[in-house]
Amino acid sequence: MHGFELSVDVGGTFTDFIFCHEDGRTEFLKSTTVPDDIAQGILQGIGKAARRNGTTLEDFVGRCRRFSLGTTVATNAILQGRTARTALVCTQGHEHVLLIREGHKTNIHDLRVDYPEPYIPQTLTFPARERILDDGTVHLALDEEHLRGVIRKLAEMQVEAVAVAFLWSIANPAHELRAEALLAEMLPGVPVTLSHRVSPSLREYRRASTAALDASLKPIVRRNLRRMEQMLAELGFAGVLTVVTSGGGRVSLEEALNAPVNLCLSGPSGAPVASNQICAREEGLGDSIITCDLGGTSFDVSLSLGGESLHHRHGEIGGHVFAVPATEILTIGAGGGSVAEIDSGGMIHVGRYSAGSFPGPACYQRSGAEATVTDAALVCGLLDARRFGDGSIKLSADLAADVIRRKVAEPLRIGLPAAARLIIGVVEQNMAAAIEEITIKRGLDPRDFTLVGGGSAAGIHMASIARLLRIGRVLFPPSAGVLSAFGIATGDIKSYFGHSFLTRSDRFDHAGVTAVLAELEEKCRRFLDGMGVSGHARELRYSAQACYTDQVWTLATPFAGPALDAAALVASFHRVHDERYRTHSPNEKVEFWEWGIEGVGKAEVQETIFAPPMHETVRPPYSRPVLLGGDSPVDIPVRDRAALAPGETLRGPAIIEDDLTSILVVEGSTARMTPNGNVLVEMEPSG
Repeated sequence: MHGFELSVDVGGTFTDFIFCHEDGRTEFLKSTTVPDDIAQGILQGIGKAARRNGTTLEDFVGRCRRFSLGTTVATNAILQGRTARTALVCTQGHEHVLLIREGHKTNIHDLRVDYPEPYIPQTLTFPARERILDDGTVHLALDEEHLRGVIRKLAEMQVEAVAVAFLWSIANPAHELRAEALLAEMLPGVPVTLSHRVSPSLREYRRASTAALDASLKPIVRRNLRRMEQMLAELGFAGVLTVVTSGGGRVSLEEALNAPVNLCLSGPSGAPVASNQICAREEGLGDSIITCDLGGTSFDVSLSLGGESLHHRHGEIGGHVFAVPATEILTIGAGGGSVAEIDSGGMIHVGRYSAGSFPGPACYQRSGAEATVTDAALVCGLLDARRFGDGSIKLSADLAADVIRRKVAEPLRIGLPAAARLIIGVVEQNMAAAIEEITIKRGLDPRDFTLVGGGSAAGIHMASIARLLRIGRVLFPPSAGVLSAFGIATGDIKSYFGHSFLTRSDRFDHAGVTAVLAELEEKCRRFLDGMGVSGHARELRYSAQACYTDQVWTLATPFAGPALDAAALVASFHRVHDERYRTHSPNEKVEFWEWGIEGVGKAEVQETIFAPPMHETVRPPYSRPVLLGGDSPVDIPVRDRAALAPGETLRGPAIIEDDLTSILVVEGSTARMTPNGNVLVEMEPSG
């Protein structure tokens, strides 16, 4: 057996794998996530692949040349409150920065949500006597003796990590750097995060929050990833290990461990990378894409315009903000494991909780006691109990029916078929609303986009959602069931480096910006050297964070570097603003707050990865009863995806199955197998 490259996406319910072999073969595989030990869950999946290839785990791991990982370790640690005991040291007089936030809660109109607690409590927030002004001058020198006293208190309180966030450290980091030195001297071994280093951007709260999140994640992320690294090494792994960031790029393990806040969207960021590459190989789809990744726990939706994913500097997990470059992804609680519940007023809710992988939906036969979307899909006949998750999980339709009857049908006094359809209808409305949030509410028409369905649960729901939103076409790639892992396998090596420097279009400081860019270019070169990227594969992508004068929020504005043309940069901002909000103001002055360069190492991808994987067996066509509406099931045709020839069409209602997903072709639509092995579902125009 030849060597291979492995890409892994660790989700809340399943861990997805893609094995790219030297001989051009590609294997897709899913394994149940082990929530408290991602390394163990990963090894279980690799062991399954080793047995499939007729070899031992040690031999299989020893043949792996590259291991690329997307992980939810950081995300889950924040959501579950299982981060390290972390202290915040900030400028005296600003100890309430994480409490006051930006003066309001995330959704000021939702009266059910309380004002959030600060990420680090006041009892673990300490002042430092110092002050630097916005131009970098020292107004009050750092009182080192006072800071030493603070550090002694931190030692007494047995803190496990420390975040340091001083005012205007982005203009002059001297005080933060000195604080780091004192912490290293007096608290050796305790991880420290400096705000100017992890988030070199404006806005006091966001920089402090980012530093707090990053520091709190360092112990748990280091523990998990070091354990995985050790287990792989013990099995003979001698290849290159990379980790996917929130921006969809790959960095070394050491860089990931040094700034784990960059992993907050590590797994989901792979899906839009995959969609962009897959759609670019199809004719007639355009380059405006909505990527939907629907797994067991969450529904992640993102946009691509011009074939490029949208990025921003504002992410949020559990109500806490992190200001680092990230793919713009909206996540809601909606997935196969989403729990359906009836409140005291008789209203149904789907997605506030997830059954996860253990115990999982009731139909998993793991003592799950809650009705979930997967249970409803099984009761409706949308899933084949014998083929779920490549056959590794045996589903029980009886258990699914029983839990939906007890938890939903009886409380609402409706029949079982109606209850199952209600669960699916509610979760689909929630997903449609999420797509509207990032399109219609920004002035974008979802009908102008191609919808790409990814994640094991997407095939069941995406065509129905497209019909709700009047989107004309939905694409399901061969890798739909493992879409984020596919993006990880085909994504570039890249990392972003930024520096705050304010200038305006009417008095542009060309010399100052040029000096900043030169410093950033050197950082990019060092990063690419460390990642072993050769000259022909290197690319530097320049951008500025810009806004109209007196606007609050900035937009990432690309420009051609390193030669800087101020007029072209202003024109680029007007264009970006118009693309994002469908309006621009050409006579307004433009402010530039931050400059950044993304160092990119272009991935060398085998074209065979875009072809459908080989199947040893193909199931003959058959029909099965499916609840499409009303109380009576209807027999509809079921086809094996591997049996569909390029150009072959199938009118809905019908189901197309493969080992990892089932695609519902809704009534009023036609599915066509494209030459590239993608299933394209096209909606018939409505009257």
